[in-house]
Amino acid sequence: MTFKYALTRDDYVAHQMHLTAVTPAKRRKQRRGYWLSTGVFVAVAVYGLLLDSLDLVVGGVVLTVITLLLYPKYQRWQYRKHYRQHYDSLSQGQVGPEGTLTIVRDRIHMSDTTGESTLNFTAVTQVDETADYFYVRLQQGSSIILPKSEVAEPAALREYLRAIGLSVVDYRT
Repeated sequence: MTFKYALTRDDYVAHQMHLTAVTPAKRRKQRRGYWLSTGVFVAVAVYGLLLDSLDLVVGGVVLTVITLLLYPKYQRWQYRKHYRQHYDSLSQGQVGPEGTLTIVRDRIHMSDTTGESTLNFTAVTQVDETADYFYVRLQQGSSIILPKSEVAEPAALREYLRAIGLSVVDYRT
């Protein structure tokens, strides 16, 4: 199977957002921030109760509810903004060159204007499938990003990857 495509900033940002969502350390950090922020506002409400200050109680409760509902969206926005700025500072606005990715029975061959590379499947730990991408995760921690918009039949690719012995993890929900 051969695919020709060029990656954009949004592809790299989506990859970083996916890694943020599935990496246990990042998830613990997100949960810690979520509960810490919520706990601060609960403490403000309790402190208001102790002082018999209705303003502090109402403010603490309102901020607690807002934090419970909106903090996850704020975190995603903050991470996305950070990854976009990081990509822009490293790439200086350049979009990646068009490349070719070929998957054959025992290896992956990649080529673009910067060079060529061949990887054996022993270097692949798993393939993550999201709603818009396939991420071929490698042992050294990097990934190959394959947009589904470049794949004619994603279901056929998924079954092909499973048939050649790769673990495909479904993150489409």
